[in-house]
Amino acid sequence: MDEQSRTYDNVFPTFALSLPVGKTQLSLSYTGSIYRPTYYMLRSNITYANRYTYESGNPLLRPSIINRLSLDASWKWIYFNARYTHTKDAIVNLGGTYSEDEPNIMLLSYFNKYDSDKIYATLSFSPTIGIWSPQFTLMYLQQWYMVDMPDGTRKNFNHPMGSFSWRNNFRLPWELLLDVDASLDTPGDNENGHVSEVGWALNVSLRKAFFNERLSLQLQGIDLFNSRNAWGTIYGGNRLITIDQESRRYFTLTLRYKFNATKSKYKGTGAGQEQRSRM
Repeated sequence: MDEQSRTYDNVFPTFALSLPVGKTQLSLSYTGSIYRPTYYMLRSNITYANRYTYESGNPLLRPSIINRLSLDASWKWIYFNARYTHTKDAIVNLGGTYSEDEPNIMLLSYFNKYDSDKIYATLSFSPTIGIWSPQFTLMYLQQWYMVDMPDGTRKNFNHPMGSFSWRNNFRLPWELLLDVDASLDTPGDNENGHVSEVGWALNVSLRKAFFNERLSLQLQGIDLFNSRNAWGTIYGGNRLITIDQESRRYFTLTLRYKFNATKSKYKGTGAGQEQRSRM
Protein backbone atom coordinates (compact mmCIF):
# COMPACT_ATOMS: atom_id res chain seq x y z
CA MET A 1 0.00 0.00 0.00
CA ASP A 2 1.40 3.37 -1.00
CA GLU A 3 0.10 4.94 2.20
CA GLN A 4 2.12 2.47 4.31
CA SER A 5 5.20 2.10 2.08
CA ARG A 6 6.74 5.54 2.26
CA THR A 7 10.12 6.97 1.31
CA TYR A 8 11.72 9.45 3.72
CA ASP A 9 14.43 11.87 2.64
CA ASN A 10 14.41 14.34 5.53
CA VAL A 11 17.53 16.28 6.48
CA PHE A 12 18.04 16.97 10.19
CA PRO A 13 20.76 19.58 10.82
CA THR A 14 22.28 20.32 14.20
CA PHE A 15 23.85 23.64 15.20
CA ALA A 16 25.44 24.34 18.58
CA LEU A 17 27.30 27.26 20.13
CA SER A 18 28.97 27.01 23.54
CA LEU A 19 30.91 29.72 25.34
CA PRO A 20 31.82 30.77 28.88
CA VAL A 21 30.60 34.11 30.25
CA GLY A 22 32.65 34.67 33.35
CA LYS A 23 32.06 31.59 35.51
CA THR A 24 28.83 30.77 33.69
CA GLN A 25 28.77 28.21 30.87
CA LEU A 26 26.26 29.00 28.11
CA SER A 27 25.09 26.78 25.26
CA LEU A 28 22.64 27.51 22.44
CA SER A 29 21.64 24.71 20.08
CA TYR A 30 19.18 23.79 17.35
CA THR A 31 18.34 20.21 16.41
CA GLY A 32 15.96 18.60 13.95
CA SER A 33 14.79 15.04 14.57
CA ILE A 34 12.08 12.52 13.79
CA TYR A 35 9.88 10.48 16.13
CA ARG A 36 8.79 7.22 14.55
CA PRO A 37 5.73 5.59 16.13
CA THR A 38 6.29 2.33 17.98
CA TYR A 39 5.15 -0.90 16.38
CA TYR A 40 2.53 -1.11 19.11
CA MET A 41 1.03 2.15 17.82
CA LEU A 42 1.06 0.76 14.25
CA ARG A 43 -0.77 -2.48 15.05
CA SER A 44 -4.07 -3.18 13.29
CA ASN A 45 -5.69 -5.62 15.70
CA ILE A 46 -8.41 -4.52 18.12
CA THR A 47 -8.10 -5.28 21.84
CA TYR A 48 -10.96 -5.58 24.32
CA ALA A 49 -10.50 -3.32 27.37
CA ASN A 50 -14.00 -3.45 28.88
CA ARG A 51 -17.55 -3.58 27.60
CA TYR A 52 -17.47 0.14 26.82
CA THR A 53 -13.92 0.46 25.47
CA TYR A 54 -11.85 -1.16 22.73
CA GLU A 55 -8.26 -0.26 21.81
CA SER A 56 -6.37 -0.40 18.53
CA GLY A 57 -3.38 1.00 16.67
CA ASN A 58 -3.21 2.87 13.39
CA PRO A 59 -1.06 1.43 10.54
CA LEU A 60 -1.37 4.76 8.67
CA LEU A 61 0.40 6.83 11.35
CA ARG A 62 3.05 9.23 10.07
CA PRO A 63 6.24 10.02 11.98
CA SER A 64 6.43 13.33 13.81
CA ILE A 65 9.03 15.87 12.69
CA ILE A 66 10.51 17.79 15.65
CA ASN A 67 12.42 21.08 15.57
CA ARG A 68 14.02 22.04 18.88
CA LEU A 69 15.77 25.25 20.00
CA SER A 70 17.48 25.01 23.38
CA LEU A 71 19.37 27.35 25.72
CA ASP A 72 21.42 25.96 28.62
CA ALA A 73 23.23 27.85 31.37
CA SER A 74 25.13 26.48 34.35
CA TRP A 75 27.00 28.11 37.23
CA LYS A 76 28.45 25.95 39.98
CA TRP A 77 25.43 24.03 41.33
CA ILE A 78 22.77 26.07 39.50
CA TYR A 79 21.42 24.87 36.15
CA PHE A 80 18.89 26.48 33.80
CA ASN A 81 17.38 25.19 30.56
CA ALA A 82 14.82 26.78 28.24
CA ARG A 83 13.69 25.16 25.01
CA TYR A 84 11.10 25.58 22.32
CA THR A 85 9.83 22.66 20.26
CA HIS A 86 7.65 22.59 17.16
CA THR A 87 6.23 19.16 16.36
CA LYS A 88 4.67 18.52 12.96
CA ASP A 89 2.04 15.73 12.82
CA ALA A 90 1.94 15.25 16.61
CA ILE A 91 0.66 11.81 17.67
CA VAL A 92 -2.15 11.67 20.24
CA ASN A 93 -4.46 8.98 21.62
CA LEU A 94 -8.09 9.68 20.67
CA GLY A 95 -11.40 7.93 21.21
CA GLY A 96 -14.24 7.62 18.74
CA THR A 97 -17.36 5.55 18.10
CA TYR A 98 -16.62 1.85 17.63
CA SER A 99 -19.40 1.42 15.05
CA GLU A 100 -22.74 2.89 14.03
CA ASP A 101 -24.44 -0.16 15.51
CA GLU A 102 -22.66 0.31 18.85
CA PRO A 103 -22.47 4.10 19.41
CA ASN A 104 -21.97 3.70 23.17
CA ILE A 105 -18.73 1.73 22.74
CA MET A 106 -15.53 3.75 22.36
CA LEU A 107 -12.57 2.78 20.16
CA LEU A 108 -9.25 4.26 21.33
CA SER A 109 -6.54 4.65 18.72
CA TYR A 110 -3.59 6.85 17.68
CA PHE A 111 -3.79 9.71 15.19
CA ASN A 112 -1.67 12.49 13.72
CA LYS A 113 -3.53 15.58 14.91
CA TYR A 114 -2.36 19.10 14.08
CA ASP A 115 1.02 20.61 14.96
CA SER A 116 2.20 21.25 18.49
CA ASP A 117 4.25 24.14 19.92
CA LYS A 118 5.69 23.91 23.43
CA ILE A 119 7.97 25.97 25.66
CA TYR A 120 9.79 24.27 28.54
CA ALA A 121 11.81 25.94 31.30
CA THR A 122 13.77 24.18 34.05
CA LEU A 123 15.68 25.70 36.96
CA SER A 124 17.61 23.37 39.25
CA PHE A 125 19.71 23.87 42.40
CA SER A 126 22.00 21.02 43.48
CA PRO A 127 24.39 22.04 46.28
CA THR A 128 26.18 19.67 48.67
CA ILE A 129 26.14 20.61 52.35
CA GLY A 130 28.06 18.11 54.44
CA ILE A 131 26.13 14.82 54.49
CA TRP A 132 23.13 16.51 52.81
CA SER A 133 22.79 16.63 49.01
CA PRO A 134 19.54 18.45 48.13
CA GLN A 135 18.18 19.08 44.66
CA PHE A 136 15.38 21.58 44.12
CA THR A 137 13.89 21.70 40.62
CA LEU A 138 11.22 23.98 39.15
CA MET A 139 9.75 23.11 35.75
CA TYR A 140 7.34 25.08 33.55
CA LEU A 141 5.41 23.93 30.49
CA GLN A 142 3.46 26.15 28.11
CA GLN A 143 1.91 24.64 24.99
CA TRP A 144 -0.22 25.74 22.07
CA TYR A 145 -2.18 22.80 20.69
CA MET A 146 -5.59 22.67 19.01
CA VAL A 147 -7.97 20.04 20.40
CA ASP A 148 -11.26 18.81 18.92
CA MET A 149 -14.12 19.34 21.38
CA PRO A 150 -17.28 17.22 21.69
CA ASP A 151 -19.46 20.02 20.25
CA GLY A 152 -17.47 19.99 16.97
CA THR A 153 -15.37 23.09 17.70
CA ARG A 154 -11.62 23.33 18.23
CA LYS A 155 -10.01 24.80 21.34
CA ASN A 156 -6.46 25.94 21.95
CA PHE A 157 -5.12 24.04 24.97
CA ASN A 158 -2.64 26.61 26.29
CA HIS A 159 -3.01 26.62 30.08
CA PRO A 160 0.52 26.41 31.56
CA MET A 161 1.62 23.70 33.96
CA GLY A 162 4.18 23.78 36.76
CA SER A 163 6.08 20.95 38.39
CA PHE A 164 8.22 21.18 41.50
CA SER A 165 10.45 18.56 43.09
CA TRP A 166 12.65 18.61 46.18
CA ARG A 167 15.00 15.65 46.49
CA ASN A 168 17.13 15.16 49.58
CA ASN A 169 19.90 12.60 49.98
CA PHE A 170 21.57 12.05 53.35
CA ARG A 171 24.74 9.95 53.83
CA LEU A 172 24.29 8.68 57.38
CA PRO A 173 26.68 6.73 59.61
CA TRP A 174 27.10 2.99 59.02
CA GLU A 175 26.90 3.71 55.25
CA LEU A 176 23.15 4.26 55.36
CA LEU A 177 21.58 6.28 52.53
CA LEU A 178 18.37 8.17 53.31
CA ASP A 179 16.28 9.77 50.54
CA VAL A 180 13.37 12.12 51.27
CA ASP A 181 11.68 13.32 48.07
CA ALA A 182 8.71 15.68 47.66
CA SER A 183 6.98 16.67 44.42
CA LEU A 184 4.04 18.82 43.35
CA ASP A 185 2.26 19.30 40.00
CA THR A 186 -0.12 22.15 39.20
CA PRO A 187 -3.22 22.04 36.94
CA GLY A 188 -2.86 22.80 33.24
CA ASP A 189 -2.88 21.40 29.70
CA ASN A 190 -0.61 18.83 28.10
CA GLU A 191 -1.41 17.69 24.56
CA ASN A 192 -5.14 16.80 24.53
CA GLY A 193 -5.39 16.34 28.30
CA HIS A 194 -6.33 18.81 31.04
CA VAL A 195 -5.20 18.27 34.63
CA SER A 196 -7.72 19.91 36.94
CA GLU A 197 -6.31 19.44 40.45
CA VAL A 198 -3.01 19.84 42.29
CA GLY A 199 -1.20 16.58 43.01
CA TRP A 200 1.67 16.16 45.45
CA ALA A 201 3.54 13.32 47.10
CA LEU A 202 6.22 12.54 49.68
CA ASN A 203 8.44 9.46 49.28
CA VAL A 204 11.05 8.13 51.73
CA SER A 205 13.75 5.52 51.12
CA LEU A 206 16.42 3.96 53.36
CA ARG A 207 19.19 1.85 51.79
CA LYS A 208 22.05 -0.18 53.24
CA ALA A 209 24.72 -2.00 51.21
CA PHE A 210 26.92 -4.92 52.28
CA PHE A 211 29.96 -6.77 50.93
CA ASN A 212 31.26 -3.96 48.73
CA GLU A 213 27.84 -3.23 47.14
CA ARG A 214 27.21 -6.86 46.18
CA LEU A 215 24.27 -7.10 48.60
CA SER A 216 21.82 -4.26 49.27
CA LEU A 217 18.63 -3.86 51.29
CA GLN A 218 16.20 -1.00 50.61
CA LEU A 219 12.98 0.02 52.37
CA GLN A 220 10.72 2.51 50.54
CA GLY A 221 7.55 4.35 51.47
CA ILE A 222 5.69 5.77 48.46
CA ASP A 223 3.14 8.61 48.70
CA LEU A 224 3.09 8.58 52.51
CA PHE A 225 0.22 11.06 52.78
CA ASN A 226 -1.98 9.46 50.09
CA SER A 227 -1.99 12.77 48.22
CA ARG A 228 -0.95 11.83 44.66
CA ASN A 229 -4.44 11.95 43.17
CA ALA A 230 -4.94 12.22 39.42
CA TRP A 231 -7.93 14.30 38.37
CA GLY A 232 -8.25 15.30 34.76
CA THR A 233 -9.96 14.90 31.40
CA ILE A 234 -8.64 13.65 28.07
CA TYR A 235 -10.49 15.21 25.14
CA GLY A 236 -10.76 12.90 22.15
CA GLY A 237 -13.09 14.35 19.55
CA ASN A 238 -16.61 13.14 20.31
CA ARG A 239 -15.45 11.29 23.43
CA LEU A 240 -14.25 12.40 26.86
CA ILE A 241 -12.15 10.26 29.17
CA THR A 242 -12.43 11.40 32.78
CA ILE A 243 -9.65 10.31 35.14
CA ASP A 244 -10.45 10.25 38.85
CA GLN A 245 -7.68 8.05 40.15
CA GLU A 246 -7.22 7.91 43.89
CA SER A 247 -3.73 7.72 45.34
CA ARG A 248 -2.33 4.55 46.85
CA ARG A 249 0.16 4.60 49.71
CA TYR A 250 2.44 1.58 49.66
CA PHE A 251 5.72 0.25 51.01
CA THR A 252 8.36 -1.92 49.37
CA LEU A 253 11.26 -3.94 50.75
CA THR A 254 13.90 -4.85 48.15
CA LEU A 255 16.75 -7.30 48.63
CA ARG A 256 19.26 -7.31 45.77
CA TYR A 257 22.38 -9.41 45.29
CA LYS A 258 24.82 -9.10 42.37
CA PHE A 259 26.02 -12.58 41.46
CA ASN A 260 28.40 -11.31 38.77
CA ALA A 261 29.62 -7.79 39.45
CA THR A 262 32.18 -7.86 36.62
CA LYS A 263 31.52 -4.99 34.24
CA SER A 264 31.20 -5.72 30.55
CA LYS A 265 34.13 -4.55 28.45
CA TYR A 266 31.83 -3.78 25.52
CA LYS A 267 31.23 -0.01 25.34
CA GLY A 268 29.11 0.22 22.18
CA THR A 269 25.39 0.86 22.10
CA GLY A 270 24.57 -2.04 19.78
CA ALA A 271 23.26 -2.07 16.25
CA GLY A 272 19.51 -1.67 15.84
CA GLN A 273 18.93 -0.29 19.33
CA GLU A 274 16.44 2.29 18.06
CA GLN A 275 14.39 -0.37 16.28
CA ARG A 276 14.42 -2.67 19.32
CA SER A 277 13.17 0.24 21.44
CA ARG A 278 10.26 0.74 19.03
CA MET A 279 9.33 -2.91 19.54
